[in-house]
Amino acid sequence: MEDLILYLGGATFTMKPESFALTQKLSDTKSMCYLMVVPENDASSTQARLGLPFMETYVVSLDSESNNMDFVVNFNAPEGTELNFPDSSDDGLSGWAIFGIIIGCLLLLILIILLVCYMKGKGKKETTTGSFVKNDESAHLNDTSVNQGNDSSSDDEAKDKSAF
Repeated sequence: MEDLILYLGGATFTMKPESFALTQKLSDTKSMCYLMVVPENDASSTQARLGLPFMETYVVSLDSESNNMDFVVNFNAPEGTELNFPDSSDDGLSGWAIFGIIIGCLLLLILIILLVCYMKGKGKKETTTGSFVKNDESAHLNDTSVNQGNDSSSDDEAKDKSAF
């Protein structure tokens, strides 16, 4: 007998035949198989009552406050019993896309830091160059005033000498 595969709310439940069917040996050559999943009474219905076989295969947690049902494969379920939920964390971005976004952000951050450092360095050079000009001018002015002072003192000396 094949596995019973159920699709409920996007989840896939795979039950092994040992979970939902009983085999009764009638004789050495005959046996009877009982299906423990009961279809609805209406012949046109596609619904069935899962009942005890389902509850024994999967641990079911009912939360009436939040209206949720959670499922887990029972530890004692036959080997090969599966429960697969749809990937709800799929937001359309692959791992490589996320990696690329992170690398791009890091490169942008490094570029901004380099630009800020360059602009600060350029500003210091302009200020330093301007102060050198100012220092050269003041030094020139100081030399002139010293020379003027020397000239005036020599003029005073010349006046003193001429008075004699």
